[in-house]
Amino acid sequence: MSEAGEVENIHMLKSNDGTFIGRAIVTFKTLDGVKEILDYNGADIEGKPCDIKKYDPHFGGRGRGRGRGRGRGSRRSRGRGRGQ
Repeated sequence: MSEAGEVENIHMLKSNDGTFIGRAIVTFKTLDGVKEILDYNGADIEGKPCDIKKYDPHFGGRGRGRGRGRGRGSRRSRGRGRGQ
């Protein structure tokens, strides 16, 4: 995979007990490196299939989802009408 380009950083993901879970986030120095590594998707590396995807920081975790955190508040605090 060294043909893909120069690696800037590798962050290996671990479980709560500190063991490697088989996933890593690899940062390349150039966009060309990213394009090249995507060609390795599905290839066997040391006998194990490799699933390579472009990282999306908005996928999973505590993203925005559908809500916008505005809440509905009580009827009186909505500021509509006479407030009775």
